[in-house]
Amino acid sequence: MQFFTQLSIEKGKTSFELEKEEYQILTQKDVSIHNGKEKKPKLKGVIYLTSKRLAIIDYSKRKGFSTFLSIVKKTNLEKSTFSHSKVIINFGEDKFVTFSFKSNATKFAEKLVETLSNKTWVPKIVKEEKEVTSKDVTPKFGIEFLLQRENQERDSEKKLLTQAFTDLDALMKNAQKMVNIAEKFAYALHKGETDGGKQETDEFNSILIEIGMVDPVTKETSGDIYYDELSRQVASFLEKVLPKTGGMISLADAYCLFNRARGTELISPDDLLKACQLFQKLGASMDLRKFDSGVIVIQSKSNNDEANCKTIIHLIQKNGPISPFELAKKLKISINLAKEQLLNAESNLFLCRDETIEGLYFYENFFLNENVDNLDQKNLSINENIPKEKKETSKKETSKKETFVTINGEDDEWQFV
Repeated sequence: MQFFTQLSIEKGKTSFELEKEEYQILTQKDVSIHNGKEKKPKLKGVIYLTSKRLAIIDYSKRKGFSTFLSIVKKTNLEKSTFSHSKVIINFGEDKFVTFSFKSNATKFAEKLVETLSNKTWVPKIVKEEKEVTSKDVTPKFGIEFLLQRENQERDSEKKLLTQAFTDLDALMKNAQKMVNIAEKFAYALHKGETDGGKQETDEFNSILIEIGMVDPVTKETSGDIYYDELSRQVASFLEKVLPKTGGMISLADAYCLFNRARGTELISPDDLLKACQLFQKLGASMDLRKFDSGVIVIQSKSNNDEANCKTIIHLIQKNGPISPFELAKKLKISINLAKEQLLNAESNLFLCRDETIEGLYFYENFFLNENVDNLDQKNLSINENIPKEKKETSKKETSKKETFVTINGEDDEWQFV
């Protein structure tokens, strides 16, 4: 296995991370890798064919191996009727590894040969021919130089966009260049190397959302493990979204955001639901949850009910009674989700409500809330403030008396305890 690099999947990570300028071509499950002629497999799991690498990962053990396609000399397919078919990867000088497939070995071998023939790991450089005219000769100083250079840059950008969106071939050639430019700006913004401030950051983030920087999982590339791979990609995508939405997002909102990022490779609501139902099986850092009202959300595992309730109580202790609208504003979530969190906290006895003409407000439940950090101290102080005589009286059983009062000829029963 000297030509392979060992991979380690971090806890909470459920997807195979691609490198820069790398995209996924094909995925297949139930594959084992053997070193040379060894019968005992080194690993069993999911195999990934990308534009740069060949990788196999066992998600249950959180480890795997990968190699670069550029060092592969040749590949052979050994079909078998009674046992698993094999794809042999040769690195030269009788050094090879064998991938044993439970099914679809032929399809994978064909894609691998095609990828090796196309040398997809080699970056494609688009050469632009430019005629030198007298207009291109500009002065090297002064305001005229600055204005002319700005106009030339604008014309160049306009030409690039025109080529990209009017001709499909030009679009495919220029797409990678546009992605590289976007990644460069994203890195600069992340490091704080730009002078545009928050406005520039917001504008660029909106552009990224419009473009959609997600390498979509499709049924063609994933085959019979489509939902597993889709689930991993949804989890990976939402790991960046959930911290900005208070650790929780509705399934409908997640569907809109994810499809927007996928561009033209849209998925159905049923596909998303099936993918989210696999979160627990794949060990994702989030879960699918359904509230009593029927609202379905995706919730981060670190953002459990107790943490949510404590956050709400601390907000109430700091700012007073809170409404769903106010909670939504403070946590930057939708009003529906804010209301669900408040109702859930109420059902768990953390809060009590007050419905008035001004709306629905929630207060901290001082008497039954046992999960607040300083609640024991509060109970202690309440007991200390009760007079001794009243404490003794409260321990005695009181007798019940019934009194009947006649008002306007009608008998009303009043009971005093």
